[in-house]
Amino acid sequence: MDYQEKNLMKDDILTGLSRWCCDIFENRIVKIILFVIFVIHSSLALIQIYFIIYVFNSKEFASYGPFFFGIFLSLGSMRLILFKSHIYNQIGADFDLWEIDEENADSVIKETKLITVIVQAALVLTIVVGFAFVLPTSSDYDRFFAVRLICDYCPNYSQILYYLYKLTIPVVGYAMAVPPVMFTYYAQHICYQLMMLSKHIRFSSDPVQRREDDLEKLIYDENYQKEFHRRIVFCIRREIVFTEMIVKKNDELSYLIGFFFITSCALGISIILFVMMFSDMIFKEKLMLVRITCLSVLACFFFSIGILSGQAAEDETNQIVENVCAIEWYFLNRSNARTYMIFLSYNMKMRRFEFLNTSVNLQLGVAIGRQIYGIGSVLLNLKSRFVTVVKT
Repeated sequence: MDYQEKNLMKDDILTGLSRWCCDIFENRIVKIILFVIFVIHSSLALIQIYFIIYVFNSKEFASYGPFFFGIFLSLGSMRLILFKSHIYNQIGADFDLWEIDEENADSVIKETKLITVIVQAALVLTIVVGFAFVLPTSSDYDRFFAVRLICDYCPNYSQILYYLYKLTIPVVGYAMAVPPVMFTYYAQHICYQLMMLSKHIRFSSDPVQRREDDLEKLIYDENYQKEFHRRIVFCIRREIVFTEMIVKKNDELSYLIGFFFITSCALGISIILFVMMFSDMIFKEKLMLVRITCLSVLACFFFSIGILSGQAAEDETNQIVENVCAIEWYFLNRSNARTYMIFLSYNMKMRRFEFLNTSVNLQLGVAIGRQIYGIGSVLLNLKSRFVTVVKT
């Protein structure tokens, strides 16, 4: 195990993700288009809030509610891309990425290729589903508030405005997929770097030539003690870099994690509410059935990859703690033992992406799932009332 300064990564092993979800939005024309769409949908959301408070009756609120609850996730995603892209697209500036070592190179490359192919396929499907929403259906007037607004207040230009609005939906859908993909990009890089650091920590106390009959003499072996000190200092410096980066990212991401927690729940609830209220119409219109089915699958997929990536990063952090605890401290002299105790106490506090002490891991995914399931159960019990409101 080499405890010298490492070669830095020259070629991004996850460039397929960054190219599709980061580089594409660095183009000025794309940013302008996205900004215009963001302004349009923000304005429509504000107008719809006004209508909900002052204009809509219970039937209209029930009809337009499902899509309304899902709009905030799209607005948050577009705002992140437009104004906060530095949070996730400058990982190389946050800390130096080590080049993947030869021992792990094959497995890491295979894993990154698999992740890239799956995510890119999901993004392509997202665009296809977005264009499925562009196709007109007889129920658009009663489901999309913007369509009603266009038909009622701009009848002379309704046809062109209708399609202009509908053409924004694929872009909005794609933008909604960007935050979980870029979080996955960031978390996977951290996983690979932590994996290599963990291995260095695990072997830090191993002598160069280990003989069982000489182990008890290591505490008096100056060469061994000097070598251990060099190794442990190398590991401590690297871990400090990670700690500083995670603390910085938590300051930037904490409110975003909370926002996406709430809006993800809202999106899940909106899908359940829509299926519950308009199940008869969904099964009659094949296009609507395809829309809702694909939308539900994609929402679950992008939600899952973000949660699983956060869990993977946390698992690597836990592995580092285990390896620190497994260091054979009883072979260390007093000076190195003090250094080890400092390193051990430093690792007692978990470093992870979190919001209000809630880490981005499976526990958070389960919490969101429970919230959606709980509210969905309540809505299901009230299904007859909702359906009666819509039909009357």
